[in-house]
Amino acid sequence: MFDQLSTEQLIHRGRQLCTVIAESKLELDAIEQVLRDRALAMPHEPLADGNREGRRATLRDGIQQVAVLFESDILKASFVSDSPVAKAVLPLLDADQVKALFRKKTTYERAVKDGHKFRLQCADLLPGELAAQVIDLLKDRDRNGIVKSKSVIEWKSSAA
Repeated sequence: MFDQLSTEQLIHRGRQLCTVIAESKLELDAIEQVLRDRALAMPHEPLADGNREGRRATLRDGIQQVAVLFESDILKASFVSDSPVAKAVLPLLDADQVKALFRKKTTYERAVKDGHKFRLQCADLLPGELAAQVIDLLKDRDRNGIVKSKSVIEWKSSAA
């Protein structure tokens, strides 16, 4: 369908669609916030599944209705071993409970978050071949060994 269009036509249509999506997203976010506020002001019922925490409010008007779910609070997936959370939670548990509920990991995290800056730092600190070897070993690869890379169409960067 789009193969017959010129690159200019595709770029133009892509920009139009990005604008529509962005405007629609803003509108939807505003609508959802009003609906959340209205749902907070009405009676709630517990979620049907007794194992789930949370509650539901059903908004109705005319033939339209929508359920607003207030799900359980989001729990931290991890915390640093010397953080205030660790200092508050860990003393409450014995060693077996800690082992059953949590997994302590040791990881290496790049000191420089930006990938390009990290590559430059490797080139400055390491001899040429070693820098290239380290960078190659750090490349994220798919299950076939092909290096993953990100591609983005920068719709907003160039003026139409």
